[in-house]
Order: sequence, then C-alpha cells, then structure tokens
Amino acid sequence: MSAPDVFIGLMSGTSLDGVSAAAARFHPHGARFRVELLAHVQHPYTDDQRRELRAVMREAKARDFCRVNFDLGGWLAEAALACMAKAGLKASDIRAVGSHGQTIWHEPPHSTLQIGETAVIAERTGLDVVGDFRVADVAAGGQGAPLAPIADALLFSAPSHWRALQNIGGIGNVTIVPPGGALDGIRAFDTGPGVAVTDAVVESLYPGTTFDRDGHLSRRGKAMSEVGWPRN
Repeated sequence: MSAPDVFIGLMSGTSLDGVSAAAARFHPHGARFRVELLAHVQHPYTDDQRRELRAVMREAKARDFCRVNFDLGGWLAEAALACMAKAGLKASDIRAVGSHGQTIWHEPPHSTLQIGETAVIAERTGLDVVGDFRVADVAAGGQGAPLAPIADALLFSAPSHWRALQNIGGIGNVTIVPPGGALDGIRAFDTGPGVAVTDAVVESLYPGTTFDRDGHLSRRGKAMSEVGWPRN
C-alpha cells in the first residue's frame, strides 16, 4: 500500500505579516480526511518586503508588479524548502505544493489578482505547484472567498452534528458544515473585519509594532460586556 500523500501549503495573508508554509500528510478516514501536520514555518516580512507589497496594492508601474511577483515567488519557495527541511522531507516525498499567493486586488464578480509566481516556486523547489485558487473560483462565477469550505467539511466536520468554523484572517469568515464530511448544505460567508484592521490599528497606535503578539495589548482592555455595552 502506498504512503498517504504529503502536500506543502503556502500562504501570504491579507495582513502582510509574512509567509507561512506547512507540510501535511492526508489520511482517508471514511468520507473525511485526517490530517497529520509534519512541520510548519513562518517567515515574517521585513519592513522593506512589506513596503514593496503595499506599493503594488496601491499604485505601481508594470515593472513593479513584475518584480514583486517574482520576488514573492522566491520568498514562498524559501519557506517551502525550509518547511521540507524541518520535516526531514525530500522532493520525492512531496505530491505537490499549493500556493494561494498574495491578493493584490479583489473585485468579484469581475476579477481578482494574486501574485507570487508559481513558476519560480516550481523551479526553485523542483516540485509541482498548483495555484490561482481564488482566480479559478471567480472565473467560475464565485466570490473567491471564503475559499476553503470543502476542505473545512472534509477535515473538520463533526460525526453527528453541524459545526461552524470561524476563521479570523485579514477578513473574518465562517463555514457551516454538515456532519460526517457531507458536502451538501455547506454554507460560507464573510463575518467582518479581521487582522487586516487590528494590525493596522496596532501599527498606528504603537509605531514599530506590526501586530498584537500573543494578545498582550488586548489583555489590557475589558470585554464590551464588562463596560456596559448596550444589548438589544
């Protein structure tokens, strides 16, 4: 019997905190899958890298888009290789790399744009690379986000009851999944601002700090219910 497939996932989030890479092995488990995390690395962006990415999100020339697209592909490849090394994996152990890329502009249902050149990742890692997940969803008439409802159902559904899975990324979203890994009835939608807003607030109030590490700043405050927040 062949070994379960191992994949590497790459992500650069809306809040521009850095590049994350995870190596995971997937085991079939009835209608669901059990995931075994083999290694995880996170490479924070330097100030220069963050400025480069922010520039192409606002106004930039074609040359700037071209350069940062290849630069980010290289940063993603470095994270993938570091993750493989941490897990003790060889290229022959990996089925494929999945790379979401960095969203530069998102305007559904018309269009969306992610960068992080997959050809650069493939060349530097020697692995097959799959990308443009959000582009494919918008091209098929979707909103491009939330993007992982089927994975949520296959990996995290409960045996006998419905479950809600809340993701607090750059923008928060929730996936409602039926029991037992069933795909019929899945619902997913955005729930409001996430770390893209909170990180910007932290950076504005505490210069030199890009995010609220371990929630230390948040712990200084009180929950809304504790300060008499009005309820309907």
